[in-house]
Amino acid sequence: MPDWFVFIELITGFSVVLLSVCFLLLINYALGWLPSKNFLVFLLVLAIALKCSLFGLKLFNSALSFGIFLITYPFILLLGPVMSGFTRSTLRMRKRPLMDKASWGLLVSGYLLVMPYLLLSLVPSIEQQVPFLKMLVGGGMMVFVLLFALTSSWHFAPVLWRLSRGALYTVGYGENTYHWLRGIWLSMSAIWLMLLFDTVSSHFFAYESAWHYALFAVLDLLIWMALLFYTVAYCRRPHQEEELEHCEASQKYERSALTEGLAKEILENVDALMQDRQLYLESNITIDKLAILARTQPQYLSQAINQYRKVNFYEFVAGYRIDFAKRELRNSPSKSILDIAMGAGFNAKSTFNLTFKKILGLTPSDYRKQQLS
Repeated sequence: MPDWFVFIELITGFSVVLLSVCFLLLINYALGWLPSKNFLVFLLVLAIALKCSLFGLKLFNSALSFGIFLITYPFILLLGPVMSGFTRSTLRMRKRPLMDKASWGLLVSGYLLVMPYLLLSLVPSIEQQVPFLKMLVGGGMMVFVLLFALTSSWHFAPVLWRLSRGALYTVGYGENTYHWLRGIWLSMSAIWLMLLFDTVSSHFFAYESAWHYALFAVLDLLIWMALLFYTVAYCRRPHQEEELEHCEASQKYERSALTEGLAKEILENVDALMQDRQLYLESNITIDKLAILARTQPQYLSQAINQYRKVNFYEFVAGYRIDFAKRELRNSPSKSILDIAMGAGFNAKSTFNLTFKKILGLTPSDYRKQQLS
């Protein structure tokens, strides 16, 4: 392998480790409010461990450095579960456990499959005592690659499909959180595809190329720079967190003093307020303001909406706004989409478009064409 290819890999690998450390510090000190930060921290720690082991392997190329690399190698199996957990935690603004039983089972399976290879690399003489060890090594690594390909695809493919359809947008978070989450997913998907190519090609096709390792190293650096950029530019505390805090304040719903009858009464009052005073047209409407007008506690209003309408507060308000916008789109064909969006209580046309598509499955323009055709 040409020396300059190795040099590129070492420089970019070291730069990625530094960027990862900077990202780790940013998450810990600037994103303390983010419930899903534990997943990002965990992901970065795994990435740093893998990068450092690869760095050591390139520098020393010894049996010990290869053994350390194999110890960290099963971490790639956690990429899919960690990204799925991170997404659920971000969308719901709730803290979730890092590792469930499936994740632990996946990691243990990875170590069991890699173990023969690790033993052979650390104790080469063991091959004479266990003649079939090489067969175990080959079979174990093949199964490991298949396990990574299948499980990671199981986690990545559905989210990427939802992302392509705009279904990952959550009403109430606003565009910043959506753009950040989309940026994180696109960046991590690129890393996943590179890992998938490397593992499959090296174990099934014995494909090794100096230029492709150098190219992937440069792409890796650019992706981590993009991750840092997306976080700095777009990661903001979403408004919906306030509404969720009201739910958290009442602990478990089963412990709440809110009865079904009282909940229905609260919702009837709120519906009447919405219809008579069109409160949903106010862009700055909050659950606290609505609770005061409905003469109830914010926790009770939040619980009633969540439990009996099966939506959060911002989705509840957005439903009224979208109904109003639908009437305007049908009855005022000369009015612009921007005017309708502002008139319906949205702060930006793009937020209106995302919310409209999230609820109805098509854009306001497409809806207008469909109704007027």
